[in-house]
Amino acid sequence: MRKISLRSAVYVALPTALAALGVFAGSASAQTTYTPPPTGANQWYWEIDPPSAGLAGLPATSGAYPSPGSADIWDTDLFQDSNTANAGIPTGPSPVVEAIHAAGHYSICYVEAGAYQVGFPDDSDFASADYGGVGDTATEMQGYPDEYWFDLTGFRNYVAGDPSTLTGAAVNIAAGLNRRFQWCKLEGQDAVEPDDLDGYTNKSQSGVLPWGMTQADSAGFERWLAYDIHSNGLAAFQKNDPANEPANAALFDGMIIEECNYYNDPCSGSGGDATAYLALGKPVLNAEYTQDSETTAKFCAADIAAGIAGALFDVNLSSGTYQPCAPAKVKVAPSSRQRTTRATVGDQRITLVTPSPLSCSANTKKLVVTLASTMIATGARLRFARASFYIDAGANGRHPRASATARHVPIRLDLSLAGLKAGTHKLTVKVAYTESKRTDGHTRNVPVTKTLRVTFSVC
Repeated sequence: MRKISLRSAVYVALPTALAALGVFAGSASAQTTYTPPPTGANQWYWEIDPPSAGLAGLPATSGAYPSPGSADIWDTDLFQDSNTANAGIPTGPSPVVEAIHAAGHYSICYVEAGAYQVGFPDDSDFASADYGGVGDTATEMQGYPDEYWFDLTGFRNYVAGDPSTLTGAAVNIAAGLNRRFQWCKLEGQDAVEPDDLDGYTNKSQSGVLPWGMTQADSAGFERWLAYDIHSNGLAAFQKNDPANEPANAALFDGMIIEECNYYNDPCSGSGGDATAYLALGKPVLNAEYTQDSETTAKFCAADIAAGIAGALFDVNLSSGTYQPCAPAKVKVAPSSRQRTTRATVGDQRITLVTPSPLSCSANTKKLVVTLASTMIATGARLRFARASFYIDAGANGRHPRASATARHVPIRLDLSLAGLKAGTHKLTVKVAYTESKRTDGHTRNVPVTKTLRVTFSVC
């Protein structure tokens, strides 16, 4: 649903240092890399029905707590983010996503996945047999006119990576949704929030379960979602459907839940909606709504204690209300501009971004670092080989704080700052490439290096 959901793999091999930091993750079978969501004490901002499409409807992406600009994670709508006027189908990078990234934030792409909504620009990608057709009260959502549950029964026996295990309407639904995920990637998004996964728990407008769906149907659909989203180079969030959470926690990179406090599901602990994700150290984002007379005083303490990023929103998710929970024992400071350094080597431009402020507590200190390498000339003579990250005295080259090897660009790290005293410190990144040169009839790989430096402060 556009405004609120009704309640009801092979991992990429990494250096030990990065694996310990949890820098990358992958689905159980998707052969690709992607940027995982940040972990630790974070805030999130959610807006899928902005007052205007594009940049005109985006609030300031930088600002002091508790403004949206203080949020580490932003969740916005695929079509509303489009570079095409009037929320059309994206044809290139999204100015909305670029603004979110320029502020040092992580970007989630909201996608209507388990249901069909009339009026989307890609309506023609879906057949009436996929959702029952406009006017079918047996598949129409209660309370949401012109929104219809997809027939997910053909996903029940899906095996990751094997499209032949999809049957019936699932074949066309999968094709249409895959195009949406490709558009998320085209926009430059980091992750996907696929909504409406739990049709089997919601009766239709006529009072029947749509398509006679079962929990197993949604479980198969969710296996497909995790695999396909990862295959498109994006992280994947599970949206609601806590009954399938224990099995999904290993497949998805985080979870988005709604009103687990209001409904006392509970959110965490024994039988909690997000317990399995919390146990794996994956981010859990919770939305509570003013329409149910919720206040931050009622739920923030519980969310903070559980390690959940909770926030109070208006149910329309149109920027009307945003009250995030401040993480426990975290010094919240006004945000300063991100620190960016750039260098050019051969046909590559390297960009190092260090967002501010740091989130500091008695037990957790981290520095979020993004390293990108972009081809700026034809030929692509250089191939990324390695990046090593040094802090202060470690810049002598003997003791990198972390490193990343080939295929891992762009890189987004949560660098541990354990042991550093409060004050100003220097981060040095040594980026190594190999350049293929042919001399005397032989091709040699010649090392090419570049060093970038940026200062940062520890609270």
